[in-house]
Parts: sequence; structure tokens; C-alpha cells
Amino acid sequence: MSAGLTEIGDNAFGYCGSLENIKFPENLKRIGNEAFYDCSKLSDIQLPAGLTTLGCEVFVGCENLKNISIPKSVINIGERAFQACNKDLVLSVHKGSYAEVYAKENGHKYSYAGSSEIFPCTHTFSSFLTKAMVGKNGVITKTCAKCGEKTTMTIYMPKTVKLSKTSFTYNNRNQKPSVIIKDSQGKVLSGKTDYVVTYSKGMKSVGKYILTIKFKGNYSGTVKKTFTIVPKGVSISKVTSKKKGFIVKWKKQTVQTVGYQIAYSTDSKFSSKNTKIVSVGKNKTTLKIIGKIKAKKKYYVRVRTYKTVKGKKYYSGWSKIKSVITK
Repeated sequence: MSAGLTEIGDNAFGYCGSLENIKFPENLKRIGNEAFYDCSKLSDIQLPAGLTTLGCEVFVGCENLKNISIPKSVINIGERAFQACNKDLVLSVHKGSYAEVYAKENGHKYSYAGSSEIFPCTHTFSSFLTKAMVGKNGVITKTCAKCGEKTTMTIYMPKTVKLSKTSFTYNNRNQKPSVIIKDSQGKVLSGKTDYVVTYSKGMKSVGKYILTIKFKGNYSGTVKKTFTIVPKGVSISKVTSKKKGFIVKWKKQTVQTVGYQIAYSTDSKFSSKNTKIVSVGKNKTTLKIIGKIKAKKKYYVRVRTYKTVKGKKYYSGWSKIKSVITK
């Protein structure tokens, strides 16, 4: 460039994608708006002493620009002068200069002329949240309004949703399980900040109940889980031997039951091939005669209650086992 050149006009070298280096004339005072817009290969720049003005968006998109020396004489730098440059761009400035103030206000890394110490951006971050859900991680993206630096933090998906119990025994009180939720990294989610649990009404009688987990905060989505309340069991009072059979008696249990089941087997482990189950359809009955089975044979006996709700039977646990040898 001519030594007498004092100004580089607006858009003078805009989109010169092959421009790698430039030597500025010593008498240059102003570089215009967008003068080196999107000069993607332009690298280190030494601006001449005596320069006073850098226009708006003068070096926008110079993604290879990592260092630029700004003389103390510069008293005006336009908006977005270094937007979308290399993320490691450092402005070399003079202490107390206009360029130092500009770097601080616009979040650019800077160093003092002749020093290797780099001062980072005093970031002003804004956040954008993509919520996590079952089967998909979320993310929090923070972007600095000054320098454009971005940071991301993964919100790991809820992976396991479990109930503390899935079955309760009727006790004439409302019963409900607690919820344990862990993300894919094993972290336990908080019931205060991450989700809300809504339970079915009337969790007292025998039957099946649904609870709804609605995620909130950094999470979204809904999960439903079920649990049951089963009848209270009974104990066997007595088993009496008879010819080719036995008589079993148990304690009556009429609350939240409709009947009983008696299981008997030649196997103490009640394997299915050796076990028979008979039902008693009245909850006030406390005796059952079992006949027409093998004589002089040892049988194991147990009893449980049941209740039918909406066509489905709910059973108590089995009683303790008693044995008898038939006559």
C-alpha cells in the first residue's frame, strides 16, 4: 500500500478469503467498516502507530485471527469489530488505553504490549436449557454475551425408576411406597427439585393402585408405576388325619377377604406337579375336609386368603406350613 494512504475504505477487502497477511502504511489513520469482513485466512496483525479508528465489524469472521496489536493512538473501535474471530483471539493493548477498555467491555481476551500474561473475559453468561427425559440426555448451554464463549453441561437421563415396595398387606390404614429415581450415572434425583409424585386416592383397601411421577426442573416427562395391597393372611389352627385324607382348620379372616385357598402337597417345597389347590368361597368358613388322596402318606398343608377386585384376585401370603400323615 502507498505510504501516503491514510484510510482503508468500507468493505475494501471484504470476503477476500485468500488474504493471509497485510502490511499497513505508517500514516494510516482509519480502517473502515467491514474492511476485512470474512477474510478467513488472515492471521496475526500489527496495526500501525498513529491509527485512530477501527470501523464496525472490521474483522468479523476472521476465524484464523489469533493476535492483533492495537496501538495506544486508537480512540474508536466500532461495534462487533472482532465478532466470530478465532476463539483464542488475544488483543494486545496498552495499559489504560481505549483498546483495553473496549476489550473488557466486549469480553475479549487481552494482554499488555510486551507481556505474555493474558487476561480472560469477565463473562456474562446466558443459559439455554434442553431438558432431559427418560431415554434422552438433556443439556445446559451457557453463552457469554460478550465474547460468545460457550460451555455445556450434560443433564443425564433418568434411567431407573423404582418403588420402595410394590406390595403391601392390608392393615386398615392408607399405605404408599416411596420413589427412588437414579440417572444414567447412578445419581439419585431429588423429590424436591426434580419430580413430583401423585398417588391414587383411597390407598387402603385391597387392590391395585397407580402413582404418577411428573418430572420438573431440568427434567420433563411422566412415568406411571403400580403397586398392590393384598389381604391379610391367616394361620392354620389344626390339621387332623383321616382315612385317605385330612381335615384342616384355620383362623377366620373376614376383613377385606372373600375366601380362602388351601394348598397341599407331598413335596415340602410345593412343586407344581405334586401340589393341588382348592378354594373356599366363603370367608366365614374355617374348615375344609380333603379326601380321596393317598393313604399313609405325608402331606404338607398351607392356607391363604384372597379377594376379587374388578375381576382380579389378590392373594395374601401363605400361612406357615403344617404336615399330616393320612390314615
